[in-house]
Amino acid sequence: MKRILTLAFICLLIFPCDAFPQTQRRRRGTTRTRRPATTRPSRTPTGDARRSAEQLSAARTRIVEQIKLLTRFLYVFGRVSNNIEMSETDRRAGNVTSEARDSLRENLANVRAGLVQMENDFRANPELAGFYIRVTGVSDLTARAEGSAAANRLDEAGRTMIEVVHRLTDALREER
Repeated sequence: MKRILTLAFICLLIFPCDAFPQTQRRRRGTTRTRRPATTRPSRTPTGDARRSAEQLSAARTRIVEQIKLLTRFLYVFGRVSNNIEMSETDRRAGNVTSEARDSLRENLANVRAGLVQMENDFRANPELAGFYIRVTGVSDLTARAEGSAAANRLDEAGRTMIEVVHRLTDALREER
């Protein structure tokens, strides 16, 4: 069996096979005419297109920065909310102040302010209308999370902030 396979392989190498190359055969008596060269539109963006592309890129970068900020915040939020919940019995006894909760609400307010500013900037720029449609309302969600944190529903506040991150990532994915 090995001899047969070896012999077949050698035959393939030695004898040329016309079936493999796919060349075109010319017919006698016909000449091949060349098509005139067509002009292709330039792929370099014009000034307006370049400016629009730069604005879209800046908007994407801004959304990415907000997502990074929110994920860092959620990491800290999880740890702080866990500590607050663990010390709930101490707080009831009056041993722990509400500094952590107040700090958490203050940080949520700062995050909301950044998201409001981003929404306003996107709304003011007609080039970013696609992003604005997708990110509108994230500041309202953050306000809702802020209210949940104030009412000591920290788990609900965290889930709402995760929804904000999901909306922002969806805006990046959908607006290409």
